[in-house]
Amino acid sequence: MIPTQIFPLPLKYITVDGRYRFGKRSDAFTLLEQYPISELSSRIWRYASRRVYWHVRHIPASQLTLDATKKIYNGDDLPDVILRTIFKYLHPLDLIHGCSKVSQRWNRLLRAPSLYRDLRIFVRKESLDCGDVRRFLERVRNHVVKLCVVYSSPELINALHTIFPDCMPNVIHLDIASFEHVPSILANKILNCFPNLETLKIAIVSRRMASQDQLMWIFADSAFPRLRRLMLSYVDEFSSNISNSFFSWNRSLEVLIFRNAVSPRFRSLSNASYSLTLKELHLEIVDASDAVAIKEFRNLTTLSLGCCWQLSDDHLNRLKELYKIEHLHLSSLGDDVSMTGLANFLQLPTHDAHHFFPYRLKYLRISHCEQFALEAVKRLIQSCPNLESLNIAGDSQIGSAELCLIISNLRKLRFVDLSYLDDNIGDYGNEWALQNLRDNELACVRLLQLHSTHQQKDETILQAINMKRPRMLISPRPNYLINWKFVGDCTVFNEEFEGDLNAVLNDLNDEPGFCCIDDYHALGRQK
Repeated sequence: MIPTQIFPLPLKYITVDGRYRFGKRSDAFTLLEQYPISELSSRIWRYASRRVYWHVRHIPASQLTLDATKKIYNGDDLPDVILRTIFKYLHPLDLIHGCSKVSQRWNRLLRAPSLYRDLRIFVRKESLDCGDVRRFLERVRNHVVKLCVVYSSPELINALHTIFPDCMPNVIHLDIASFEHVPSILANKILNCFPNLETLKIAIVSRRMASQDQLMWIFADSAFPRLRRLMLSYVDEFSSNISNSFFSWNRSLEVLIFRNAVSPRFRSLSNASYSLTLKELHLEIVDASDAVAIKEFRNLTTLSLGCCWQLSDDHLNRLKELYKIEHLHLSSLGDDVSMTGLANFLQLPTHDAHHFFPYRLKYLRISHCEQFALEAVKRLIQSCPNLESLNIAGDSQIGSAELCLIISNLRKLRFVDLSYLDDNIGDYGNEWALQNLRDNELACVRLLQLHSTHQQKDETILQAINMKRPRMLISPRPNYLINWKFVGDCTVFNEEFEGDLNAVLNDLNDEPGFCCIDDYHALGRQK
């Protein structure tokens, strides 16, 4: 039975309707990660971190009770210009599977190419063999702006080049992260078809040096002259040839993301034409040479560093020159970083503070770092009183005193991750900082994530908080947001979240600061 309401969430999250959309954030995950397809969930292992739903259409109960013999309004009475305006606001799923079946006139109007600007194309063997995908893309070639292509089985990759027209001049965003490799004939087609590309998301599984030649086409002199944002995933190693091509690539890159991939090692950064244009840099695995070279990206506003085992106090001190940073993600600092070194990193100097980090810092992830202790907390509060996002999940030195300081002083927090701190802050009794929140503490929080081992006792307290603050979303365990229903005069908390959790995550993903919450989608991890 479909619920009529899941409190405290809006009605739109009750059912899964498949109306996907491209994320607004430059570092947003690929569409296949944000909206997995059930047919691919077992084949593509790297996209298994989200719930995978079968597509289910929901007809509201109010429509089921309508008198089928009663005429409400005849849509064909509307002039073409009005219908076209309405159609522009509908999702392609509604256009193709809904409106097109109303009448021949509506079907004809829906063939207008200008209605299809943001598309995800799912290629099956049947649609490839009969040419449906090719004909559709040919028809909308001059109007598509954002395009994602997904294919159903590995053997189709060698024929995918046939679906693309000669040129799609207005496509500026291409998501081909489902392509496990790119044959040369497909690479040439992509280069010719998308001359004005600005954003490229590609995930090439390259686990052998011999297979890395397929990367070279991306960094060719003539490839994507207008490219500004590049996301490259699942590359285990870069050859010297690829690294040299990458550093000598004459592109004014603004966003560079290596997700679940090693970086090409930035030793030759002085050759890079984008050292001053780059605004966002995301690295999963960082070595000492990266840390030394990163300071050359002087205009960075976002810096995300994953496994930071090789960083030292000296490396952190060098990064203080990057005073424009607003987003900082650090995870798993190594033994060469001391508590004092991290505290100094988070402290502003007394003179010319605006020329040093963390003067502009608004969003911070510093998770699984045993160096983040009381002194670092004090420095952070003093330097960044207007911090809006904070992830300190798994920080082993955070106890009740540190948590109370954070809650009582950082009044503008919107996203907070306090997961896996329960072993350090004692029993959740009167000593627990969240139990007796004042009205002005965490008052702006949009999402509180607190995955813990003391779930039963934890959730009882968090449920009470959520009832008092229904605008706050609280996740006490993976795959779950606290939600409830009213049965008569009683409040009944649901043990599971049966709504569209992916839709909740993707809406949050477009809000500044949510990027600091667990990169691996702990909130929406599959069971």
